Amino acid sequence: MAECLISELNNLFSKDSQSFVILYDIACSFHAHVMNSNCAIHTIKSKLNWGVSIFHAYAHSVKCQLKYHPRIQEDIGLTDGESLERIWSYLGKFVLNTKHMRPAHRLDILSLAIQHISQKMIYDLGNLILY
Repeated sequence: MAECLISELNNLFSKDSQSFVILYDIACSFHAHVMNSNCAIHTIKSKLNWGVSIFHAYAHSVKCQLKYHPRIQEDIGLTDGESLERIWSYLGKFVLNTKHMRPAHRLDILSLAIQHISQKMIYDLGNLILY
């Protein structure tokens, strides 16, 4: 699944000058897999920069942390790599309400929920900058 997503991203952003930062709970293992010539995305390995999300980094060995911790990696900045985890946590509140809906209605509700949390995050960004 991860290979397919990265391959699709590469199809959308196919210029050689474009690269990707992959923050993944098991980036160290996945990076080793991509380095294998049998991997479907092996040909784009030079476009990929790897990091383990902050929450999961401390469960990894010191050697792994020194190589994959996002605070050490170039071009990652101060992200913690947990944004999607936060979104999934927020959307989990809608499971009981949407599980019996038709797919189109479910997508409408989830789209509205994502719009709401996005607007809230943008609104709260000013407060984060001040403190």
